[in-house]
Amino acid sequence: MKNLIIVSGYVFQSPSTFSIVASRMGWAIQDTLCFGLHAVPFESICRYLAPNVRMILLLKDGENVLKLAEWLTLKNFGRSDFVVMESLGFKNEKIRRTIASEIDFIDINHPVSVAISILGNGETIPLSSGKPDNLFKNDGQITKQPIRALTMSALAPKPFEHLWDIGSGSGSIAIEWLLSHNTNTVSAVEFKSSRVEQIKLNATKLGLNNLIVYEDKIENILEKLSKPDVVFIGGGLTVNLLKDVWNIIPKNTRIVVNSVTLETGSILINAHKKYGGELYKFDVSKVGNLGKNRTWSKSYPIIQWIKSK
Repeated sequence: MKNLIIVSGYVFQSPSTFSIVASRMGWAIQDTLCFGLHAVPFESICRYLAPNVRMILLLKDGENVLKLAEWLTLKNFGRSDFVVMESLGFKNEKIRRTIASEIDFIDINHPVSVAISILGNGETIPLSSGKPDNLFKNDGQITKQPIRALTMSALAPKPFEHLWDIGSGSGSIAIEWLLSHNTNTVSAVEFKSSRVEQIKLNATKLGLNNLIVYEDKIENILEKLSKPDVVFIGGGLTVNLLKDVWNIIPKNTRIVVNSVTLETGSILINAHKKYGGELYKFDVSKVGNLGKNRTWSKSYPIIQWIKSK
């Protein structure tokens, strides 16, 4: 990775800070995560925190270095190797190695970067679809993990795609969509204010900012939303809503709808008959107690319709 310096019309290459740090550490830069955290929260790297991950971070100043070490410690990654590098490439270059939870430097000067080898037993976010339910603050209105994994597979996110998450609830689908790629964006629509706050809290917890949350009924704002590449309806389905969404979305837009009631299920059966696509019914059971014994405890079956316009 190179920086370009332009002087009087001439262009000169110079090594980037990331390249210099990787060289000092003896790390292959293609296997190292590189982030500039000057103007974004530490939470933006949450999804990458896992043992043995190597990352290089550019920070605003020495105070932020100390705050980062404290933040990692609170996340139970305080055992991480923590190498502070100041004024790289200059005469006053300084490199100091420590452990995140034990840092005691008081004279860290700008420009500064940190090379970190993540160690510890903090929460690691799986790469698979269907993140753990406890990752999302919710009031019970959440697409549960197994169904969410199936739903994300149906939504099939690709880079630079925009999702409408209608009836967003806790925002778990929207959050997983954003976690799938950092270029993806979401318009989440939820009319209940307490759930709107949940969605925002869940996004903030993970440092996700490509999300706009609308506190309103979808019928009121349908024409105000940026055109989608994919639509998910997880709640509030009606015949008129499905018709309005279908009529307004661009050609080739993918639409996925989950239903749990007989009434909304019948809407999807009719939609499948009219528009085609794929129609599935999912029954998920898990072991529960029945007296002194165990049995299979079933949740409500889910009907899912998938169609590209």
